[in-house]
Amino acid sequence: MASTPRTERTATRSRTASWKVARLAATCDCVLSGDLLPLILAHIDPMADSARHAEVCTTWSRFVAQQLDSRRMLRREAVYGGTRGAGDGELQMPSHVAALPSGDGRCDILISDTYNDRCIRMTTSGEFAGYLHECVRPRGLAVDGHAVYVGEFTNHRICRLALRRNGDIQHGPQYGHQGSASTDAPALMGPWYPEGCAISSRWLFCADSKRHRIVVYEKTTLRFVRAFGSRGSGDGELISPCGVAIGPGTASRPPLVFVCDKGNHRISIFTRSGAFVRTIGRFGSQPGSFRDPHSIVFAHGRMYVSESAAHRVQAFSFAGRPAGEVQCSGERGSLGGICAVGPMLYVADASNHAIHCLRALISTATPD
Repeated sequence: MASTPRTERTATRSRTASWKVARLAATCDCVLSGDLLPLILAHIDPMADSARHAEVCTTWSRFVAQQLDSRRMLRREAVYGGTRGAGDGELQMPSHVAALPSGDGRCDILISDTYNDRCIRMTTSGEFAGYLHECVRPRGLAVDGHAVYVGEFTNHRICRLALRRNGDIQHGPQYGHQGSASTDAPALMGPWYPEGCAISSRWLFCADSKRHRIVVYEKTTLRFVRAFGSRGSGDGELISPCGVAIGPGTASRPPLVFVCDKGNHRISIFTRSGAFVRTIGRFGSQPGSFRDPHSIVFAHGRMYVSESAAHRVQAFSFAGRPAGEVQCSGERGSLGGICAVGPMLYVADASNHAIHCLRALISTATPD
């Protein structure tokens, strides 16, 4: 029997109602079971038959999957290392990582193998590629194509290694000011337990973890320039700063200094001259909150932050809006430094003596 105009209008309204329910549920990130969704549709859309409900359920599931995939941003790809030891390819509490040019247009991963007192090279596929330098409790790393900068944690100083184009050491290390617990002027020019490092133009920024400040050096000579920050939880104050990164600037906005303010569970942002700008986040496990933020890297139009205590990496827009996260190491891990090579992120895991490899699922984003 041919359908009447009234029947067709009712069927159209029925389909429209089904689609609205499906899209609303997906947009709100509601995860409804296969049994529950048909009951809701049957209540709102009594004219639709079971086949129609099944079609809507399938469409809804696909839509939810697409939404969650687009928000996840990161996927675990591989874990390298994982064996504690001092042999080739073995690690002992790695703390920081950096991308190191290999001379053939590609990059290796430079790792602070902290408790083996060395820096080692690893290919992006996880293969051992040699030692770069033996140093004392290396932590923070920074690379600018001409040199590698290493924070020697218990020697309280920065080490500069000049590099050839293939990434090999050109000549012996050059050391900067040596810090200590003393409050005299020479000691204050050196870091006391240095952590993360970052380079911007002529300057090297170093997290001075025990003095709760950022120390700035001229990168070629390691001459002391200035320091900013002090212990506390107010604006511009820090507690045990760890990772440091330089955010991308624009023609109208100069680069800013982003600091993992670990003890305050937040990201503190400064101008390069040390003026406080603002903070991102607070203590917590929710998206946009932190538990011991360790390191930062800017890549793919995003800011990525590794968290020691939360065992995760979070993605943010440049304005600080959460854009996804991924868990890396369960309850045993202690995530450290993070770097980017192409679409991949590499994250140190001190407790598991490993390097996590993550893939960014969205390659570019519009900075905001």
